[in-house]
Amino acid sequence: MDLRAWNQRLAEHFGALARDRKDVPVFALEHGLAQAELLALQNTLRAHIQVSAPAREHQLVWVVYAAEIGYGYAGNEYWQTFEDRTPGWRLNGRRDWIRDAFVAFQRKFAGAKPSGPWAEQFSIIAWPITHAILPCDLQQQLARILYELRHSFSGELFDEPQRLGDFIAARSWNTSARFQNLVQAPALVGQIAAALLLQGKEGFKTLLHPTTLKRIGDDVDSERRGRDWLRSARHAAEERARIRGLTIGRSTNTTFQRREEAREEVARLGIEPRLVLRPIEGSRWEVSLEIPDLSHLLLRFPQVREVLTESRCTVAGAAGRPLARGRCLHGPQRVPLSRWPQPDDVLLKFERTDAQLEYLLRAECMLRPGTSWLFKVASDGLAYESRGMRVRADSKYLLVSTEPFAKSPVARPVELACQGVHAMLLDVPAALTSEWEQALKQFQVTQAKSIEVWPAGLAAVAWDGEGYGEWLASETPTLAIRSDHAMDELTIAMGDGPSLSLTLTDTPPGEAVFVELPPLPVGLHKFSVAARSGSSADSEVIGDLDVVMRVREARPWSPGSTAHGPLEIELDPAAPSLEQLWEGKAAVRVRGPAGRQVMIRVQMFVKAGEAPLFERQLPPVTLPLPSEEWARHFEAYIKNDKSAQGAYDDTHVCEIELTAEELGVFTFRFEREFTPLRWSLRKNSSGFIALLRDDADSDAPVIERYSFESPAVGEKLPSGVEHNVPRTGGLYVAASGDFKVAIVVPPVVETLSDLQFEPRIDARGRTVESIAQLLALARLWNSARHSGELVGRARQRLILRAIATRISSLIGGDNWSRCERDFSREKIGIGMLRRAIPMQRNHKNSDWRPITFDQIFPRDILTRLADAPLAERGAAFKDFAENSLSLEQEGSLLWLSEFSLRMASAPSSLENWAGSHLKKGINALLGAPSLACTARFLVLAIDQMRTVPTGADEIYAGWGWS
Repeated sequence: MDLRAWNQRLAEHFGALARDRKDVPVFALEHGLAQAELLALQNTLRAHIQVSAPAREHQLVWVVYAAEIGYGYAGNEYWQTFEDRTPGWRLNGRRDWIRDAFVAFQRKFAGAKPSGPWAEQFSIIAWPITHAILPCDLQQQLARILYELRHSFSGELFDEPQRLGDFIAARSWNTSARFQNLVQAPALVGQIAAALLLQGKEGFKTLLHPTTLKRIGDDVDSERRGRDWLRSARHAAEERARIRGLTIGRSTNTTFQRREEAREEVARLGIEPRLVLRPIEGSRWEVSLEIPDLSHLLLRFPQVREVLTESRCTVAGAAGRPLARGRCLHGPQRVPLSRWPQPDDVLLKFERTDAQLEYLLRAECMLRPGTSWLFKVASDGLAYESRGMRVRADSKYLLVSTEPFAKSPVARPVELACQGVHAMLLDVPAALTSEWEQALKQFQVTQAKSIEVWPAGLAAVAWDGEGYGEWLASETPTLAIRSDHAMDELTIAMGDGPSLSLTLTDTPPGEAVFVELPPLPVGLHKFSVAARSGSSADSEVIGDLDVVMRVREARPWSPGSTAHGPLEIELDPAAPSLEQLWEGKAAVRVRGPAGRQVMIRVQMFVKAGEAPLFERQLPPVTLPLPSEEWARHFEAYIKNDKSAQGAYDDTHVCEIELTAEELGVFTFRFEREFTPLRWSLRKNSSGFIALLRDDADSDAPVIERYSFESPAVGEKLPSGVEHNVPRTGGLYVAASGDFKVAIVVPPVVETLSDLQFEPRIDARGRTVESIAQLLALARLWNSARHSGELVGRARQRLILRAIATRISSLIGGDNWSRCERDFSREKIGIGMLRRAIPMQRNHKNSDWRPITFDQIFPRDILTRLADAPLAERGAAFKDFAENSLSLEQEGSLLWLSEFSLRMASAPSSLENWAGSHLKKGINALLGAPSLACTARFLVLAIDQMRTVPTGADEIYAGWGWS
C-alpha cells in the first residue's frame, strides 16, 4: 500500500474508535496494526520522506509513526532518535509539522491532548509522547505505584480516572523526572491505569484498544518484578472495584478553620509520631521518636508535596543533621533523641513552610500533654509509649517524667540517654501488694481493667499490649478478647460507625473470643470493646477498652526505608538524577554493623535493559559510610576514570549495586534529567568538540562561550550542533527561551604553564544592579556541568571564588579588598584580616555598636566552629550580629544573617534562596558593610582552619548550603 491507502485505512479505524468512545480520548498508538503491517507502513513512509516533504493527506501515517517512536523512547533525545530513524527528515521535514498533524488528529477523532507544565514547555514532542500512552521505560514505574496503592483502591477511584490519576501523581514523588512529566496529565494516566487493572472484566468499559492494551501488558510482564506488581495490583482492583468508602479520601486544598478539624484529619491519616525506648549498654535506655510514613499526606493534600519531597526535616530533640529530603515518605523512621522535647515543640519541622502542613503538624505532632509518660516493655525488648497511664499485672513498664522521682521501695531508677527526663522501671508482679498499690497511686498510675485484647492469627506489625497496634493493609485484623469474668455479651463499636453486639454462651473466665474485623483502609481506626455479664435485664459492664489500629501499606523496598534492618541506606534527595550523582549533589549514606565491608558495582547504560556501556567493580568500603566518604570514593574510582568520563555523556541510566553478603543486595537507579537542551563532549586529537543535543520546540538556540580568563564576557557563536573548542577551553552556554544549559570544557594541558590562569572580573559600580549581575553570573557558572576532568572543575571553583571576592570588594570597600587579596596570597594572617573589617559608622546604618576587633570571632571560637556543623556556625553568626547590631525585627536579623553568609560563601545560591527579596538583601548589605565583611571574614577563616576536605558542592570548605 502507498501512504494514501495507509492513511485511509487509519482514518476508518480511528473514526470507528471515536464513535465507540464516550468521553474517553483516543490515542495514536491504538492504531490496531499488526507488527508486519506496522513495519510496512514505516518503510513506505521512510522512502517517501527521502524525496518529498510530509503531505497533509498523510497526516495519520505520520501521527502513528511519531507515536511509535515515542513508545520506544527512553528519555534520550527524542528528535535525535526521530532523525536517526528517518533519513531525509532533516532535509525535508519540520518539527512543528508533527505538532500540527497531532492537533488535527485530536480535533477530528477526539484524541488525547497533552496538558501540564511539561506539555507547555515541550509543545511539540509532548504530542507523540502522550500518544505513546505508556512508553516502555515508564511501565515498570507505573506497575510499582499501582502495587503500592492497591490497598487504597475502591469503586470510586475506578469510576473517575481523574481521581485515580491524582492518586498516582501523589505517589510519584520518588519516580524519575520523565514519569513525573507523565502524571502532569492525571486524567490520561488514570485512564491508562484503569485499563491495565480492570479492562475486560464484567461491567467495566473499554478504555484502550484491546490489542494496544495487550501490547503494553505484555511489555510490563516481560520483567518479573513488573509482572508480579501488576498481578497483585489487578487482584486487589478486582476485589475492591465494587467496594465503596475504602479510600483515604479526596485530595483537597481545604484550609482547616478549627484545630479540632486538623486533629481529626491527622488521626484519620495515622501520621502521629510515637516515642520508643530501646535498651543500650548497661541499664541505660535510648529514647527515639518513631515517625510514621507521611506519604499518605500526599494523597490527601497534594499541595504539600514540594515541602515533603524537597526540604529536610528537623526532629525536635534530635542531634546531628536533619533528615534527608523525602526521608519521611519512605516508611516509618526512628530518630534517636538527645534532648526531651519541650511541651510546645512541634516534633517535626521542615525547612520549607506550608500553612496547611504546619497546621496539621501542630495539631498532633507534639508530645502528649503532661509531665509523665508510661512505656510498656514488649516481647521484642523495646518499650512503647502507652496511650493511658494504666499497668497490667505481671508486666514491665518504664515511667518517664520531666520531674525527679522520689525514692520508691518497688521501682528502680534507670538512666536515659536523653537530657531533660528521668525514668523508673516498674516490674509489676502478678498480684499487687498494698505497697505496690500505694506506689502506683504515688506515680499517678492505675491498674488496667479486667478485659484484655490482643492480635490473633498473623502477628501485627506492632502491638503495645494496651490497645494500640499496627497492621499492614494486606492483612485482615483479628482480635482476641478475654476477661477474668464470665462474658455474656460483647459489644464492638468502630468510631462513628456501626457497632456489633455478640451474645455469648458458656464463655468461662479467661477464655478468649476471636473477632475478625472487616477490610480497613489505610489510616487510623478506633474501636471500643465492652464486655458485660448477666442477663440483658440485670447485666453489668465488667470491662471496656479502646483499641487504636493503624493500618499502613506494605511497599517494596526503596532507599531510606531500611531504618529497622541491619543495613540502612539513605539517599538525599530521595530520587536523585544522574546529573546530581555525577556532580556530587546527591548524598549517599550507608549505616550498618561497624567494620563490615560493602562491595560496590557501577553500571552505565544508554538504555535500561541493554548491555552496559560502562561497568566497574569498585574497591570495597567499610561501614558506616558517611556521605563525604562516599563522594570521595565515587570521585576517585568513577569520576576520575577516563572510561567513565567517556561513557557519561551517552549514558541515560546509571545503576549502583551495593552488596553486603547476608545483609542484602541493594540497587539504585539514577536517570538523566529530561531537558530541552543538553551539552556533551567528544575528545579528538586536537582537543574537545562540544555537541549540543537540541530537543527544544523553539527557534535555534543562542550559543555563547565564556573564557576562563574573562568569565564575565560572553562571545556569541553561530548556531550548530558541533563546536570545536579552543585548546584553552571555556564555558559553553546554550539558551532557548528562558532555559539555559552550560558546560565547562577543560583546557588541553601539556605543560605546567597550561595550568596557570587568573580570572579577571571587570570593575563595576557599587550598586544593587551590579551585585545582582554578579550573582546571576555566579549562578550561570555554578549551574554548568563538567566532564569530570579535574582541571575543569578546579577552574570552575576558582572562578566562583573570584566572583565572591569581587562582590565582597564592592561591598567592603578598597581597604577590605586590598587586605582580602593579601590574605589570599598569604601576605597577612587571620588577625590582620579581622582588623580590616570596617568599624566606622555608616551614613545609611548607624547601628554598629562599639566593640573591639578582638571580639569579632576570636581564634578560640573559630577553632571550635571550624569543624562544627554549618547550622551551628550560622547560629553563632546570628548571635554575633544580634549582640552587635540593633535591627527592628529578630526575624529580619535571622534572614539577613544567612543572606550575608550565603553572599560571602556561595553567591550562586542567593537568587533561588532569596527570591523576590534579593535586591532588598543586597541593599541592606550595602548599607551595613561591617556585617557583610564579618560574614566574609568568618567564611575565609573557616575555609583556612577547617580540617575536613572541601565538599564537591562547596567553593569554600564547610559552606555547602542545601
